[in-house]
Amino acid sequence: MVNAEPATTLDGMVALEHDGGGKATRLALYRDGVELSRTWIVPYTLRIGRATVRMDGIGGVATPEEHRNQGYSRQVLSAAVERMKAGDAHLTALYGIPDYYPRWGYATAAHEGGIRITRLDRDAALPEGMAFRRATAADIPAIRAIYARETRDIVGSAVRPDDDTVWQELATSIAGEDDECRVVVDETGAVQAYAWMAAFIWWIQNMRRDHPDGLHIGEAFALTPRSADGLLAGVRQWAAEAGKAHVDLHQPASGALGMAARLQDTAMLAITFRDAQFMARSTGTRALLKALEPELRDRWLGARAGWQGPLQLVADGEAASLRLTNDALDVAEDAPGDAVSVELSPGDLARLALGSFPPRDLLERIGIGLRNAPSYFSNAFDLYEYDPETALRLGSLSLTFQRTTHDEPTWAIAVNDGEHRFVYTADT
Repeated sequence: MVNAEPATTLDGMVALEHDGGGKATRLALYRDGVELSRTWIVPYTLRIGRATVRMDGIGGVATPEEHRNQGYSRQVLSAAVERMKAGDAHLTALYGIPDYYPRWGYATAAHEGGIRITRLDRDAALPEGMAFRRATAADIPAIRAIYARETRDIVGSAVRPDDDTVWQELATSIAGEDDECRVVVDETGAVQAYAWMAAFIWWIQNMRRDHPDGLHIGEAFALTPRSADGLLAGVRQWAAEAGKAHVDLHQPASGALGMAARLQDTAMLAITFRDAQFMARSTGTRALLKALEPELRDRWLGARAGWQGPLQLVADGEAASLRLTNDALDVAEDAPGDAVSVELSPGDLARLALGSFPPRDLLERIGIGLRNAPSYFSNAFDLYEYDPETALRLGSLSLTFQRTTHDEPTWAIAVNDGEHRFVYTADT
């Protein structure tokens, strides 16, 4: 079934088509019944600490060769972004080609990480009592449980219900003839870890094509340090059986598996891109902050920052406010006039939400870090310059200064009320 809806395009209309499950939406630009360009919007739910965030993924962006370089893809993507901003998603993400998607507010949101094993002969023996075998349909519930447990604290991991299409892909691959998924079992036969090629994913297909000498694993998790050692030994054996030179685990080095890899002969891969690969942007400032509220509150209370007051964030023309006190954080409807206001691009707001970059460094780079934001201090403090050679009076108090031995120019401060003297060395 196709719902054709007029869009702000120059050469036709964008038609919306929903897949059989009603989850993904296909947008295509037509003129006189001819498809000019298309893309898909695929909904996900991500974990960010205690919060869950709705994200719309963009995929399948394509324009037939005879219709390229005429702005048709731009029209489809513009319609897609407007649709997502009007919907219930808080973020949108995609894997982008270089220097194309920033015009829609997308920014590179994370590096491409992974674990490479080149020494197949080292640590190739499984722990005593464990076995590494091909997965069966009976193992799927245990695999789902391992995924849920091991991704619950990973920022950006997808929430997968039991009927998720990814689990359907796993069931299909296990039922097929290809040996795509193997599990580590303990002495009782219980599944403790798994490694899945996930060859249905396009980037795994690309890796297989571009690096045929490697065994490429798209997803792998282990419950314990012992089972993680077993999994790494198992994939070494698997690669050797397949005549491969190395193993690439295409996922961040986190959890028990990441720790096990750090204790063995492996390489931790971190490949970065400018305006390409994994890119994201926000689609609604207030909705995103509201979704993140449980995690933001935990982090704020744990930080004990010592500063409190209203903070307004503005991205893509939409403002939202946080009320910050010593014992609370709340997303507010409106910001009072004395709120500290920070303006971000939708790409930078997504970067902060996903935690891919140190916040202080990111803010400094875009000109609103603490050292580059006098408006922050002017809203929180009264600032005055002083001559350290001259005593200052503050009511009944006298303040004097003494240069200290320090790599940066620093003065200790002595406060005297005539009866008592308090000295702050200026270096905690």
